[in-house]
Amino acid sequence: MANDPSCVALALKAWKTQIDRADKLFGSLSPEEVLREIAPGRNRVLYLWGHLTAAHDAMLPLLGLRERLHPEFDVAFISNPDRFASRHALARTGSRGMECRQHRIVEGV
Repeated sequence: MANDPSCVALALKAWKTQIDRADKLFGSLSPEEVLREIAPGRNRVLYLWGHLTAAHDAMLPLLGLRERLHPEFDVAFISNPDRFASRHALARTGSRGMECRQHRIVEGV
């Protein structure tokens, strides 16, 4: 099956919609809520948000869209479990910084 431009456009629109939904959810949380575990002994919201951001960033070159913007997120959010390096990422970016990164990843896509 060839790459139908309408299918590609639909997939990208759906991807951007889901990022917007995630940003609204995560962006409405306080810094304390972002650091809270989803369930006792489970990942924190920050880690899940960072993981989504890093995974989306890693998809860009795979899809031939552009080079990655934040490969440094892999250490904190892909290669290691929660609490390994995500505190450093939060200190550098803050929760609002993560939201901005999500939007920059899909800008122009």
